[in-house]
Amino acid sequence: MGTRNTLNAQDRLISCEKCDRFAITPFKTLLGESVQDGGSTEAALPEPARCPVCFSIVEETTLVAFRSDVDFVESPTDADYYDPPLEEMTVRLVGENLRAAAQSMISGCDQCCDCPEITFDCILDELTGCDPKSTEYILCRPARCPRCRRDVTERTIVLPRQ
Repeated sequence: MGTRNTLNAQDRLISCEKCDRFAITPFKTLLGESVQDGGSTEAALPEPARCPVCFSIVEETTLVAFRSDVDFVESPTDADYYDPPLEEMTVRLVGENLRAAAQSMISGCDQCCDCPEITFDCILDELTGCDPKSTEYILCRPARCPRCRRDVTERTIVLPRQ
């Protein structure tokens, strides 16, 4: 099996029979799919393929779990994710007044609530009117959860006040 085929197959590898009881497909099947997808036969890899979870050596007969071609090309979560270039990002410094206003709009955080709903930066987006896809915030200091008094940062998941 060629280097390119083995690398393509290993990129799709999720786990092996040693660490996943649901691994049911022989690795050679995955290698065969790589050849059918236009792979060529080249020199063998200097090192054997390894499981990305338990790092065991994966041979042609080893049972594996792997991503399908459709998932490998583009997963559904990737289609909804937008990561703008750095030049298009806006970094907004959050002063004391804005931090306090946003803090007053939360009733709890992920540490003390059963069902937090949004990240703290979503509240900042609402207050500032900034585009959530291209705005990052830097707090002057962490906000405080009104329920448990833990620090709340830009990425903390919170429960908004009703």
